Amino acid sequence: MNQPLVSVYIPTKNRPQLLQRALLSCLSQDYGAIEILLVDDGSDEAAAAQIAAMAATDQRIRLFRLSPSAGAPQARNLAIAEARGEFITGLDDDDEFLAGRIRNFVCAAQQNPQIGFFCSGYQYALASGQTLRGLTGSLQFGLQELLMKNLVGNQIFCRTAVLRQVGGFDPDLPACQDYDLWIRLCAAGLAGQRLDLQNYLVHQAHELPRISTQQRRLQGQLMLAEKHRALMTPMQYRAQHFYAQLYAGPVTLGQIIRDCPLPLWPLALKMTVLRWLGRKV
Repeated sequence: MNQPLVSVYIPTKNRPQLLQRALLSCLSQDYGAIEILLVDDGSDEAAAAQIAAMAATDQRIRLFRLSPSAGAPQARNLAIAEARGEFITGLDDDDEFLAGRIRNFVCAAQQNPQIGFFCSGYQYALASGQTLRGLTGSLQFGLQELLMKNLVGNQIFCRTAVLRQVGGFDPDLPACQDYDLWIRLCAAGLAGQRLDLQNYLVHQAHELPRISTQQRRLQGQLMLAEKHRALMTPMQYRAQHFYAQLYAGPVTLGQIIRDCPLPLWPLALKMTVLRWLGRKV
């Protein structure tokens, strides 16, 4: 396998203690040709100094700073514009890559050049100390499948030129900017493929401020449904509104029976049971 350069964008703000873990998970990958585009989205003076010190520890890290803060979508878009890699992927500053993630993606992209973008499953580290797996199994999908539900999660791997061509992340959405971008990629005629790997770890135990609050996710989901309504069947539109109900809080079995399209029942029941058990999902 030849090693094309891979750009990894990480937006961050006032969370240096979490960022250090994310950076180490990138720098320890068994794939050498990477650059990390670290975008400090208006951290306070003390946090900015810590972030700058981390960036100075490895020449593969390129630091950018937005002042004042412009939000995570703008931070990601800055990184996409500045990326030098043939391929690009993202990481949230409170999460981490697991072993082999970048190498797995590069191999998949080189073996399947007809696929527009790739994603993977996830592991979730819960406050209880348990780890759950999500989005298991390999899957190839297009626009119609994606309009029914987010089959990707919050990160993809693709050619950098592809993200630039579709305009990057929409800063006008308060949340769901990632799902919106995946929809636009598929609407542009690209196919997605999920690898049967769970090599991205989502940490849900920390209590530091989060990018997307429950209210912002609810508002973003409703705005996304309206933005892409012309592409959706009535069932897909109904599914998007049911997602908004899930974000608003636990739903009852009666609400699932009344409002949830049948293909989403397994997901709705799983999310509801996890919330009843007090887990952060």
